[in-house]
Amino acid sequence: MAKFGLNENNFTDPVLRNKFCEVMKYQIERTKKLFSEGEELLKYLPKKLKIEIAWTILGGRKILEKIEAAKYNVLKERPSLKKYELISLLIKAYSYAKRFS
Repeated sequence: MAKFGLNENNFTDPVLRNKFCEVMKYQIERTKKLFSEGEELLKYLPKKLKIEIAWTILGGRKILEKIEAAKYNVLKERPSLKKYELISLLIKAYSYAKRFS
C-alpha cells in the first residue's frame, strides 16, 4: 500500500478509498497473471498435488471475480466461497487438472 501512498488510516477518506480500489484492481490483474503462469507448473506435478493446486487456482480466480463484482470494496464485505462453490470447484479441478497431464 505504501507504494500507492496509502496506509490503514486513509480508509475513512472517500478519495483515498477510491485510490485503495485502484490498488485492488492493480493487484487483481497482477494475481490473474500469476495464476496463469502457475498453471504451466501443473504438468510437472503428481496427480494428487495437481488437483489440489488446480483447485487453489480455480478458487482464487473465483474470489477475484467476487472482488471485481463488489467493485473492489473488500473493506465493506470480505469475499468468501460458499460450501457448494467449493464442491463445484473441486469437481472442476479434476477435469481442469487433466488438461495438464
